[in-house]
Amino acid sequence: MRLVATLVCLLASPALAQQSSQAPETTESFGSWTVRCVGQETEKSCEAVLTVSGQGGLIAQIAFGRPDVAKEAVMAARTPLGVHVASPLALALQGEGGTIVSAAFSTCLPAGCLAQARVSDAELDAFGAGETATIEFTERTGRKVRVNIPLGGLGDALQRLSCGKAACEPVE
Repeated sequence: MRLVATLVCLLASPALAQQSSQAPETTESFGSWTVRCVGQETEKSCEAVLTVSGQGGLIAQIAFGRPDVAKEAVMAARTPLGVHVASPLALALQGEGGTIVSAAFSTCLPAGCLAQARVSDAELDAFGAGETATIEFTERTGRKVRVNIPLGGLGDALQRLSCGKAACEPVE
């Protein structure tokens, strides 16, 4: 859904988010991840997005983007409604000493609840080089939901994002 694809844009600039609803969109797949770009070349906003669905629909959607190339990247996530918003969402790289990003929920909309966190370049590199991560959030009932997130293709997707507004060479 376009909501998470424009979430980083929304967080960075409300004017740009409004523009993105009418702007052209392009996508490119890298393993399980999709790089989605919205806007014209000079005003383009791109994100690496992954959607995890189950029998009941959306389980989680996660996006990494850099609203401003000079600043830290942002991780944005969407979960189904019914989460305990006072408990942060966690994204943990599986393995010894795995990187953990904690994201506070900012709002819930009819399409789901949204969480966001800034992500350092070192954290992005760790996730890009990883194989699997786990996303965890708490339902209103107190039940913890843990979902494995495949990271295959994320490194190439992040490489594509790092191109910014410059022309990119094809990722092999």
